[in-house]
Amino acid sequence: MAVTGRMATMAGHELSNYLSIVLGNAALLKEAFGRGKPDERLLDALILGAKRGSGICGQFRNLARAPAIEMHRLDLAENVRTTFTMMQRMTRCTILLEETADVPLPVRADDACLDQILVNLVLNAVDATKSGGRVHIRTGRVRSGMQRGWVYFEVTDSGAGIPARIRRRVRELFFTTKTGGRGTGIGLALACELIAKLGGELLIRSREGRGATFRVVLPSADRP
Repeated sequence: MAVTGRMATMAGHELSNYLSIVLGNAALLKEAFGRGKPDERLLDALILGAKRGSGICGQFRNLARAPAIEMHRLDLAENVRTTFTMMQRMTRCTILLEETADVPLPVRADDACLDQILVNLVLNAVDATKSGGRVHIRTGRVRSGMQRGWVYFEVTDSGAGIPARIRRRVRELFFTTKTGGRGTGIGLALACELIAKLGGELLIRSREGRGATFRVVLPSADRP
């Protein structure tokens, strides 16, 4: 029963993310029709959000059979760009995408997993950022260190940052810093699980009062 409850909670959390995207873009589309200027891009984002939510249903429906992640070669920059387009205009703060000139960024991964990871990180960043603030998404290639040549995407918020005393706990399942029952403590824990399955790593940088950056680093498909 405990396992079933955990699965149900995770499924609800992930579906809620995509329903927020669908509803947000639907509201924007309704406003656009009211002005007599419907925007086809909003409809595209709405359809994509619905498709991603449908995919989540399929994942949890088959969870008992432990379905394999479908790893294939893809361009990380393009994947991030698609997810950004789906989310950029449906939140209370500005979401900005900064792309590296070093593209494409080839990686072997599951595009649905990458999408889930980015959606969770962006929605967490939005929650941490005051209304009217900014969330930055960046893509690039690691230039130094043990992971040199790997590719990454990162999400930076302009919130209050993560206090040092709890920084080690933020990856724990059901641990949340959100008050008033707003947080489930699922999004980041699930993202960490998916990153590990893709052979990657989550790096966190934060200073109190200066926001936080969550960087997802993945092996490049170009590695020998």
